[in-house]
Amino acid sequence: MAKFPYIALPGNEGKVVLKPLIKVRLIYRKTHKITNPIYALIDSGADVSFCEKNIGIWLGINFTKLKNTSFRAANKKILMPKRKLLLLIFWEKPILILSFLLNR
Repeated sequence: MAKFPYIALPGNEGKVVLKPLIKVRLIYRKTHKITNPIYALIDSGADVSFCEKNIGIWLGINFTKLKNTSFRAANKKILMPKRKLLLLIFWEKPILILSFLLNR
C-alpha cells in the first residue's frame, strides 16, 4: 500500500484532522497546458474529483459551453460546478479524470 505525507487541517470543534497531501500536475489536452505541481488532498473513497475553477481558467478551459452539475455536500450545501475531463499526473503516471471545477 502506498504511503503519503499527511497534513494537519482544522476540523470540527477546534480538533485537528490529518489528511494525505500529494503533489500533482493537471493537463488540459485541448490547450496542452500543464500546471506546475500543485498540492491535492487524496480521498480514496471519493466518487468524483473537485478542482478550483481558477485552475481550469489558467488551463484555458472555455466555461461558456459547459453545463452546471448539481451536488449536495455533506453539510447539505448545493454545489454547482462545471465538469471537464482533465489528465492528472501523479507519481509521473497520467490518469484521465472527470473533474468538477467550482468557485471557492
